[in-house]
Amino acid sequence: MEYVFQNELRIYFFLTFVSGGNIYENLSKVRRFSENTVRFISAQIVLALGYLHASNVVHRDLKPENVLMYPDGYVCLADFGLAKFLKDKND
Repeated sequence: MEYVFQNELRIYFFLTFVSGGNIYENLSKVRRFSENTVRFISAQIVLALGYLHASNVVHRDLKPENVLMYPDGYVCLADFGLAKFLKDKND
């Protein structure tokens, strides 16, 4: 997230622009990703979810439309509207 502000009605979030589209759009264009591409994308998603869970955050809306792709193939998780912070066990 780059910036956030709020008025009396709404909260506005400004995110970094990711020009490669999302997984769903890219998959519909090529019909099938290669096995190496799937491994690369899957590893990134697992690392991202691992980081979130280590930070006590659950995404709760993981789907192809919420995984954005940069043109070089790297991915970024988006849409944290349903995300939930978990209480730390030590608290």
